[in-house]
Amino acid sequence: MKKFLALLLALMMILCLTACGSSAGSGNDAGSADTEAAADETAEDSDKDVSVTVPATYLTGEDGDSITQEELDEMVEDGQFISATLNDDGSVTYVMTAKEHKELMKTLEENIDETLEGMVGSEDYPNITSIEHNDDYTKFTVETESEELSEAESFSILTYYILGGCYNAYNGTEVSNIHVDFVSADSGDVIDSADSKDLDDIDWESIDWTAVD
Repeated sequence: MKKFLALLLALMMILCLTACGSSAGSGNDAGSADTEAAADETAEDSDKDVSVTVPATYLTGEDGDSITQEELDEMVEDGQFISATLNDDGSVTYVMTAKEHKELMKTLEENIDETLEGMVGSEDYPNITSIEHNDDYTKFTVETESEELSEAESFSILTYYILGGCYNAYNGTEVSNIHVDFVSADSGDVIDSADSKDLDDIDWESIDWTAVD
């Protein structure tokens, strides 16, 4: 497998395994009547179960292969979820408390942001000076010193698609498109744009993958 695709697979594996991890929660005491009422409402919401079905695209087992029901059962036994069911199409339906889901999404956000920060000025992307995004990771603004995008920068759009898709899959939200703008660090002008909805129009067989090895 080509180096670039292997890196993307590894990235998706790390993110998805992280999303299936657990984290500790915290609580705050309320002093006023209004704050107590808000706390009661939050406590009521935290008692509600959240059901999220994650497509097979964003799932992988510990060995890098497709996730198995046995692995999911172990997660349930470890208390990470109330239940986790492998569906016929390879997707997984997780059921968890609202509190557990909030903690999961917080952990996923932290790991996505860490991934983006690691890309800035890295060996693979030396010209990228910053990567900004909106709250649900459906819009990315990539600032670069490049006058024309390198092959690596052009193919980095797949990374943003994976990050945005993975986040929204675990958040239980449907996303029709993830948009990426590459902006000149000098002028602030948009030098290129990409949309995940256009992936179906790409002639993958015509791509020279050796250019991104």
